[in-house]
Amino acid sequence: MANHIIKIDYPPERMAANARRIQAAKALKAVDRTPVWVGTYDRYYLAQRGVGYDEYFSGPETYLYHKIMNQVWAIENMPDDRCQEPEITIYLDFENVTNASAFGCEVVWHDGEPPWALPTLSSPDDIDRLEIPTPHAGLWGKRFAWYEIVQHNLWDYRLIFNGEEAPITVLPPDPDTEGPFTVAQQLGGIDLYAWLALYPETCHQLMHKITTGLVQAHDYTRRRYPRPVRTSCAVVDDGAEMISAGMYRKFCVPYDDQIYDALGQGMADGRSKHMCGKIDHLLPVLVEHRISSLWGFGHVVEPEVVADALSGRCWLRGNVSPVLLLKGRPEEVEQAAKRVLAAFARYGGLILADGFSIAPGTPLENIAALVRASEAWGPVEPAGSQMVNASWSGVAHTASGG
Repeated sequence: MANHIIKIDYPPERMAANARRIQAAKALKAVDRTPVWVGTYDRYYLAQRGVGYDEYFSGPETYLYHKIMNQVWAIENMPDDRCQEPEITIYLDFENVTNASAFGCEVVWHDGEPPWALPTLSSPDDIDRLEIPTPHAGLWGKRFAWYEIVQHNLWDYRLIFNGEEAPITVLPPDPDTEGPFTVAQQLGGIDLYAWLALYPETCHQLMHKITTGLVQAHDYTRRRYPRPVRTSCAVVDDGAEMISAGMYRKFCVPYDDQIYDALGQGMADGRSKHMCGKIDHLLPVLVEHRISSLWGFGHVVEPEVVADALSGRCWLRGNVSPVLLLKGRPEEVEQAAKRVLAAFARYGGLILADGFSIAPGTPLENIAALVRASEAWGPVEPAGSQMVNASWSGVAHTASGG
């Protein structure tokens, strides 16, 4: 008998509307309004629930409990459109250090903030000695062990969603989405950027080793845990915003392509990308790269610039400032959301969000302000329309092509 009985009530009509909006955006279409889905993760939920990382990571049983209760809190409290099905889905992660740990980075743990990885390469000479990890290296191996325990302990939880039994699904323990360049930056720290210019062939060797290790680990996990079937393939390129377009073409595109080709074939969202830095200069490369989505693009990029480059080519998620959401007034958040909607909404394919990752302590009323902005904007106009939505005073938004 389950010791934890969780009951959630959520309006079915709202849930269905959420799902329609999200599905339409990912199909580059639109329905009644632009969907809103902000980037809140465990660091936000733990802070809201008064739980520290020491307790959270204290063991797989405690970890499972807090993973589930984080999602329960989100469904019951977040005012955005995230809840699309009567279910809870969780993914086992150790924040953004899991891949780096597999390649040898030491991980520093803190109770009050997410863990971080210490660089392990002190010079380019260390790259030659770097070994391609096995799928059980570092925190990859710990996650396999915890996954088996978590799956065994699911019997202790019973989810009642709107009065009916509902599933709690634990996704397979695939490697995280941090891509080859982001892992390389974690391994080499700031010195990596000098090495790219001074020792390009050695850096290609590093990128090859990381890519090979990631693909092999993904392949192993997919063979060991084939269900549920994966529906997207995402690569995080954080850190690459600091290199030139030419370097990005050399040191990111070919290695990201290897991951997409090996893991994303046949998926509607098989070439997904995340970059939340200043990427104006990289947008033409992302167009060439044929990405299927750009989720969580940063607030430091002008929304009009991203819209001109990518609207109608892929679905997008962003980009109101997380600092504004943390410290601003709701009316300021609404005005910032108006600008994003003015740039993107009429083309479809936009999920209005932050840009990117909501900071702990961000007030829910500021997240609700994004929803109010979307509701006030209303239906998305067809691409190419020259109609002006009079509900936005002071915001011009005639279509510019796309």
